[in-house]
Amino acid sequence: LGLGWAVTAVTTAVLGLGRATTTAPWAVLLPCDAAAVRSGRTPELLPLDVAAVSAGRVAFAVGGGDLRLLDSAMARARAENLDVPSVVRAVIRHLDRLHEVAAEVAGGSSADVAMKRLKPPVFFKLTGDFTRQVRAWTAPDLARGLRLLLETERQTKSGIGIDWALCERTLMQLTQAARRTGR
Repeated sequence: LGLGWAVTAVTTAVLGLGRATTTAPWAVLLPCDAAAVRSGRTPELLPLDVAAVSAGRVAFAVGGGDLRLLDSAMARARAENLDVPSVVRAVIRHLDRLHEVAAEVAGGSSADVAMKRLKPPVFFKLTGDFTRQVRAWTAPDLARGLRLLLETERQTKSGIGIDWALCERTLMQLTQAARRTGR
């Protein structure tokens, strides 16, 4: 059983559409059965895969400074019973990818070349939005955001019982910071 990357299967399953679509801004690449993808069949998704898409929507909303998307994505994540550390880790991964590309751009590389080096690659329909996020975030802002997220992850694992409140506060802070600076 080989691994492949499926986008259309994920967005079809999450959006409940009868046909494949990848127009959702939170579409992500997920590992799946490569043979199923090559043969044109839609690979079956596990609940974890759908959870990854929901967490990815949260991460994309934070990176883009989109409070409306953050609100709906967080509501969906809670409705799907995602655990808070998974949501926080998804945002950490997204900001880390932005940081990686931003560092290469600061070193003289173009954003397009730097994005093509990411593994897994940025889905082609999201490259414009991802590029805007890279250009908007500075390396110091990303570093501060990552530190804040790591601290939030640590706090949510402490067992004090206010995990979602801590998570939402941090994600709203980052999203509003993105909005304030025109991200």
